Amino acid sequence: MMLAYWCETAILGFYNILKILKANDKVKTPDALLRQWGHLPQSKLGIVAFFMFHFGAFMLGHFVLLSIFVFSNDPTFFTVIVSSFHSFLISLLLMFLSHGASFQKNFIEGGEWKRVNPTTQMTKVYGRVVFMHFTIFIAAIALTTFGLYGNVAAITSLALLKMALDLHSHHRSHLSTSKL
Repeated sequence: MMLAYWCETAILGFYNILKILKANDKVKTPDALLRQWGHLPQSKLGIVAFFMFHFGAFMLGHFVLLSIFVFSNDPTFFTVIVSSFHSFLISLLLMFLSHGASFQKNFIEGGEWKRVNPTTQMTKVYGRVVFMHFTIFIAAIALTTFGLYGNVAAITSLALLKMALDLHSHHRSHLSTSKL
């Protein structure tokens, strides 16, 4: 499940690249954002390249942490992945389609692309990703600490909690952009 959530981050990054490319470059970048991030590329392709490097570094760091704290502590991890690879691929496909449907419905058809510039869009994914991964790491530590790492009920409960938090944050983020 931890690997699936890591892959979901890559899916979010993929759709964020599409959003950056579609974003309205006539909308001014907020001064606060420029102060926070400093000088950023002005072209959409430059912003995409910067995002891919920065987000890629984040994903690499996250993968290293997963490898140290999760994968290396579970000798059956890769055996489980291989034995349930088809289920894993189906879950990734469903995540890809779900995020794709949201991209189409909210960003394209809902006109969110008209109200955001490429630089602002580049930063939007980080809040969700950081919150998601912080929650996942806390859950992994709790499961390991209390000896529930292999407990299906505990893992299912945490997956349902993550899904509820994702739905809530997704709904809130699209409410806030639709009121602009």
